[in-house]
Amino acid sequence: MRVVPYHSDYAEVWNDFVEHSKNGTFLLKRHFMDYHAHRFIDCSLLVYKDKELIALFPANFVKEEHTVYSHQGLTYGGLIMGRDITATDVLVTLKEICLWYTQHMHVSTLFYKPIPYIRNILLRRIYMLCFVWVRYCTQEQHHLWLSWIILFRCALYGCEG
Repeated sequence: MRVVPYHSDYAEVWNDFVEHSKNGTFLLKRHFMDYHAHRFIDCSLLVYKDKELIALFPANFVKEEHTVYSHQGLTYGGLIMGRDITATDVLVTLKEICLWYTQHMHVSTLFYKPIPYIRNILLRRIYMLCFVWVRYCTQEQHHLWLSWIILFRCALYGCEG
């Protein structure tokens, strides 16, 4: 896997991928996302497997908090997946995203706002599989991953109890 930070040069690639993805909507296209670009530090990612783009991760960074949000300027964010992505690819992709943010941006927290599951029940099953796969992380990466799991679980089921 190769994780590439988004740059405006990738706008056409991003929009084309969203158009043909499993779960993309117009809200995830760059012209919509960039409408409030002046309010957010964009830290979106493109994820490649070999030379094929398999996922996008729309996100912004709040430097003072060392926190990444998927994405505060959007109703929802989450992982935008290519049509041929497998459950294993999703697991590896999410791990690589966490690694990238901890290694390159020293992120300590990641807020994940998934695309509503009413849109695709298969995505719910794939995401839930991701949260049993925590091995091979350093302590710092493990804490970021656990924070992501807790926040994601709250988004799914509420934070009561």
